[in-house]
Amino acid sequence: MPRMRTAKEGFVATGHEYRPIRAPRGTRLTCKGWHQEAALRMLMNNLDEEVAERPQDLIVYGGTGKAARNWECYHALVEALKGLEMIMYGQMTAGSWIYIGTQGILQGTYETFAAAAQKHFGGDLAGRLVVSGGMGGMGGAQPLAATMNGAAFLGIEVDVEKIKRRIRSGYCDICVNSLDEALRILKNAVRQKQAVSVGLVGNCAELIPELARRGVVPDVLTDQTSAHDPLNGYVPAGLSVKEATELRAKSPEDYLKRSYESIARHVTGMLELQKLGAATFDYGNNIRTMAFEYGGVKNAYNFSGFVPAYLRPLFCEGRGPFRWVALSGEPDDVYRTDDLVLELFPENVILSRWIRLARKHVKFQGLPARICWLGYG
Repeated sequence: MPRMRTAKEGFVATGHEYRPIRAPRGTRLTCKGWHQEAALRMLMNNLDEEVAERPQDLIVYGGTGKAARNWECYHALVEALKGLEMIMYGQMTAGSWIYIGTQGILQGTYETFAAAAQKHFGGDLAGRLVVSGGMGGMGGAQPLAATMNGAAFLGIEVDVEKIKRRIRSGYCDICVNSLDEALRILKNAVRQKQAVSVGLVGNCAELIPELARRGVVPDVLTDQTSAHDPLNGYVPAGLSVKEATELRAKSPEDYLKRSYESIARHVTGMLELQKLGAATFDYGNNIRTMAFEYGGVKNAYNFSGFVPAYLRPLFCEGRGPFRWVALSGEPDDVYRTDDLVLELFPENVILSRWIRLARKHVKFQGLPARICWLGYG
């Protein structure tokens, strides 16, 4: 079989010329029923260029999360859904092709920061500094989630293109190349209680320890770099994105060694800032485990994960994420559901704030969608 070609070469798979994918809109069925149509449109929406991380490679989010094993499987799925007489399925978070772009991650991150504000600062992050790393498919939600809670935010990201993408989408305000410039902007924002987000081009393994050395202590500190994938996701200190790509291909063993060393420095810096007073937590990217098992950081688990720290109490109330999509493609259909949420849950301050701010700041990616946390009680 001939090798798979890249989108740059004009093809994404043997026998299939790559064309951007866009889900059908409107009320005309392409399947035999709306349940099948919903699954088809969501599969296609996950690979919309507005939604997917690398649609030409079937990557939806998380660096390696794919909508289908390969392009032959994708086309087989489309044909199967069109031919199904009926379908029954359940949904869970980003599974079952219901990834809705960064908004889905944004709202969970918003809830986490809101819970941190409630636990540590009386419910408000105004005048507080939130620091994190990574602004890719998952971490790219953090700047807006922080500012929606009133905070000043510093996001450290080695790939400048990821920061630029977040600025274009309205999720981040400013991109800088210097820590001094970032701190100048953020100190002023904290002093004036302004909600401002700054994307700093740099490496967390170098800059997080530098913050500790300078005594610059965030109020909230976390991380969403791709530390869960030290070979294909995390970029070691001292390497540009291009150099990392070259080393990964040339010597994966050397790459992993450098990744583990950098993760160890990164986590050690987080622990130092925690000692200085930062509310510090792992945001589910396995960075503590990598530092403990491969980097020799024996106290890596001295800071908690985000679920036990902030979300488990919400789960105990029966609260969790609900998401819906306007298969029609009409934004007004989502705005009507926004109005219904505000009408039905006027007593939920965090929820009402989310809906109003999401309507103002969140740009739809692909099919119009909304997410919010609701509770069964």
